[in-house]
Amino acid sequence: MSLEDHYNDLEPSGDEAEEHPWRADWEGAEGTIQTGALPDDFDPHDFSAVLHRLGYSPDEVKMELVSASRWEQRTAVRDDEGRKTGEMASTYLNAYKYKAVRNALCVPLPALYAEVKASKPTKNAPSPTGRTRWHIQASTLDNGSAWVRNKMGEDGDPAMTVFVVDQTGFDVQSFSLL
Repeated sequence: MSLEDHYNDLEPSGDEAEEHPWRADWEGAEGTIQTGALPDDFDPHDFSAVLHRLGYSPDEVKMELVSASRWEQRTAVRDDEGRKTGEMASTYLNAYKYKAVRNALCVPLPALYAEVKASKPTKNAPSPTGRTRWHIQASTLDNGSAWVRNKMGEDGDPAMTVFVVDQTGFDVQSFSLL
């Protein structure tokens, strides 16, 4: 018996018979996702399918494909009775690696804006002058920066913050986002 015949007669060990496990490794909000061996018909750009397979939602995690591996796997061809024919069959498999970022904010912003609009302001401790202080965080007019898009994997919606300041001061009820 030749060495090749001996190799072809071997059955795969437990590690080779199992599918390579998929995994997600996280360090804080950033991490990597690695797939196991996949056939050619798998779409590596279907991020939703990849995330669902690992139990994540596309609303929770943004990702990008960073590398792909492709290799040929050869197996012995067997006849109907399970005997090896001496021929080899090739299958091409792929594995993919993704960069992943967990969303820092998984809150639906329109609902948050509606809640802020409906809320009544609370009185803060008066300032040394006896007047109330307000901090207003204005929204951006553009849809975000390349840095935010690359770091967080998301874009913001443009908006304009408007409010009324008259002789009596800041009218909190007039606060809105357009």
